Amino acid sequence: MKQVRAAIGSTPELARSSAALFLQQVLEVGRIENGMIVSVYDPVGHELSPLVIAKECRKRGLQIALPVIVSGERALDFVLWQEGDDLVSSGFGTKCPAPPHRYVFPDVVVVPLLAFDRSGNRMGYGQGHYDETLRRLREKKNIQAVGLAFDEQYIDGEIPVEPHDQKLDMVVTPTTVFDFRAKTA
Repeated sequence: MKQVRAAIGSTPELARSSAALFLQQVLEVGRIENGMIVSVYDPVGHELSPLVIAKECRKRGLQIALPVIVSGERALDFVLWQEGDDLVSSGFGTKCPAPPHRYVFPDVVVVPLLAFDRSGNRMGYGQGHYDETLRRLREKKNIQAVGLAFDEQYIDGEIPVEPHDQKLDMVVTPTTVFDFRAKTA
């Protein structure tokens, strides 16, 4: 799936298409209100970039957070990110705002992935960071976990899952929104 994603190539046009669907479906239909927190990620390699989403969310009065990898922990922390904040390495090639950190619990978590299936299962990078993070966040509050992917990352079948794997609520691609909430309710 890494090769499939790399062959597509992330372009600004694809990112804008995904951002438009994200804003329409996740924010407007998902009842996301002014002041809520949306966590995006710093894209690595050929991941579809959520940074256009971050920019548009800020225009709508939403706060933006980035994940921080905590040494020795599987769960990620989230820190507020203002445009213009200095960014530093957070591990695995990602960046986060420089300290001092303003830790938050996001309402929407935009999740990177390698592949996803029709049931909302995702294939990540195998470290379990997002699975543990989503589990802990869901214990604290009602959140929306939204995968961001290219259309070609959809697998028509079932991704093998383990007991600790967390399902996504939605996946947004440049052309489609997959809403898995009705299937898990």
